[in-house]
Amino acid sequence: MSAAVSLDALLQSGALGRVRKGIFASDPRARSSGLADLDRVLPDRGFPPGITELAAPHGMGGASTIALSAIQAAQARDKRVHCAWIEPRLSGTLHAPFVDRMGVSRDRLVVVRPPPEALARVALEVVDSGAFEVVAIRIGRARGLDARHVRKLALLAEERGGIVLIASDGTSSGWRAWPVTLRIELHRAPSFISVKVTRDRRGRTGATGHVVPGHEAPERPARDVAP
Repeated sequence: MSAAVSLDALLQSGALGRVRKGIFASDPRARSSGLADLDRVLPDRGFPPGITELAAPHGMGGASTIALSAIQAAQARDKRVHCAWIEPRLSGTLHAPFVDRMGVSRDRLVVVRPPPEALARVALEVVDSGAFEVVAIRIGRARGLDARHVRKLALLAEERGGIVLIASDGTSSGWRAWPVTLRIELHRAPSFISVKVTRDRRGRTGATGHVVPGHEAPERPARDVAP
C-alpha cells in the first residue's frame, strides 16, 4: 500500500500543513479514539495532543486496531484531514484489506516505511511538518527510537497540536519508560482488547477496561470544504 504522492512532495509543498492549521492545530482538547469503550477508560475521554504510547507484547496486542480507529475518527471529523503511518521497512504489519475494514480512507493516509536506522529522523520530520492530525508509529522490537527522540517528538506534537501514537514493546522486561503524555498497556484476548492506563501527565492512572472492536464512539459530522 503506497501513498498517492511522495512524502517529500507533501512536506515540501506545505499544503497539508496550511490546511490543517485551520482545522485542529489550535485545539488543545483531547480527540476521540474512535472507540467508545476506550474513550471511557482514557483520563481525558480521548487522546490528548502529544504522545500516547500503546504498550503491548511485541508492539501487537491490538495496537494497530486502536491506531487505525483513531485515524478513522480524525478523518471522519473533517474531510481535509490527512494522517500518517510509519513503520520500519519490511515489517509488513499494515495491509490494505485491514485498513479498508477499519473504514480508513487510504487517499488520506500516508504510509512511510524507512529503514530502521532512519525511523527516528523520518518520524521527527513527519510530526514537525504539522501536516498530519494523527501520526501512528509502529516500532515493535525495533530500537529506532529512544527517550531522546521521544522527548523531541513530544515537544513537536504539542506545539503542532497533533496526536502521535507509538506502538511499542513496552510490556517486556527491561523496557525503559518513555517521557510520554499518556501510556496504556494492551493485551489481546479473542473477543476484546484489555487496556490499562499506566502513565498520565496529571497522575490519573490505574483505570482499566475492555475494548471491543466495532464499538465506535459517536462521531461528529465531517465538515464540508468550502468551494
